[in-house]
Amino acid sequence: MWELLDKTFDTFDAEERNVDTLGSREGHNRKAYIDFLKGIGIILVICGHGQIPEHLAAWIYSFHMPLFMFLSGLVYKEKYVTAKEFVLQKIKQLLYPYFILGTLIIVYNSLFDFLRGKFQLVKLGKRILALLYGNYIWENNADYIGTLWFLVCLFCVEIFFWFILKKSRNSKQTTFFVGCLTVLGVVLSYLINQSRQYTYYGSGIRLPFCVDIAFCSLLFYYLGYSVHTIAVNKEIRGYYKYLGIVLFALGSIAAMVNHSLTSTRIDMLYLRLNTPILFYFSAILILLGIYLMKILFPSRLKLLFPSERKVY
Repeated sequence: MWELLDKTFDTFDAEERNVDTLGSREGHNRKAYIDFLKGIGIILVICGHGQIPEHLAAWIYSFHMPLFMFLSGLVYKEKYVTAKEFVLQKIKQLLYPYFILGTLIIVYNSLFDFLRGKFQLVKLGKRILALLYGNYIWENNADYIGTLWFLVCLFCVEIFFWFILKKSRNSKQTTFFVGCLTVLGVVLSYLINQSRQYTYYGSGIRLPFCVDIAFCSLLFYYLGYSVHTIAVNKEIRGYYKYLGIVLFALGSIAAMVNHSLTSTRIDMLYLRLNTPILFYFSAILILLGIYLMKILFPSRLKLLFPSERKVY
C-alpha cells in the first residue's frame, strides 16, 4: 500500500510543478492551492451554518476561521515602506468593502422591515452603531454586521503584525510579541465570557473593530507567514506528505476532545475557545497538516485558475 502511495505522490510531484504556481505578472506568482483552500474554507463556513450533525459542526468550527488567517499569512508580502502607506492600503482593501457592504446590508434590512411593517428606528440605530463599532455588541450579531466582522478583524491582525515585524530585530522577538498578544487574547476571551452575565444583551464587553478576536487570531496569521518563509524554494516530498495526514488526524482528534470537554463548539466571533491550549494545539496541527497535504489536491487546478487572472 505504501509503495502505491509513493507512486501516487511521485505523480503529484511532477504535476504540482506545473500547477502549484500559475501565471506570472510583474514578477509575482499565483498559488493555485491557496485559491483552492479558500474555496474549501468558504464551503466549510456554509456547511458550519447549515443543518449538520453537531460533532461535524464542532470539527469545522475548530479550524475554519483560523484557516483563513493562516492563508492570509501565507500571502503576506513585506512591500510597504511606511506605516501610513500600509495602513492606507489595508483601509482600501478591507475597511472600504466593510463599510460599503455594511451600509448596503443596513439599507436592505431596513427596507425589508419597512415593507413588512416591522421597521423600528431603534433597530436602525443599533445597526448603525454595530457597523461603526465593528464587533458583536447586540443580542444577535446576524441582524447587524454578520459575517463582515472578519474584514475588520483581519484589518487589525495585519496592522498588528506589520508593526511587530517592524519592531522586531529577529524571528525570536517576533515570536515573543505574537505570543504575548495571543496570551492577551486568551485572557480577554475569558474575561469577556465572564462579563456576559453582566451585560443586558449577553454579548459581553467587547473591544471595537474586533481587536479582541484579532489578538486570538494573530498566531494563525503568523503561522502562515512562518510556513511561507520556511517553505519558500523548498518542495514537499517523501514523508512530509504522510506527516501531513498524521498531523491532520491528530489535530482533528484533539479538536473533538476539546469539544467533548465542554459540549460546546469553538466560535471565534463569540470568543469561545473552550480549552485554549487544546484549541490552539488542534488548530495548528490541522493547518500544518493541510499545508503539507497540499500536493494531494486536484492536479487540474489550472483549469480553475488560468494565468490571465490577477495574481498575488
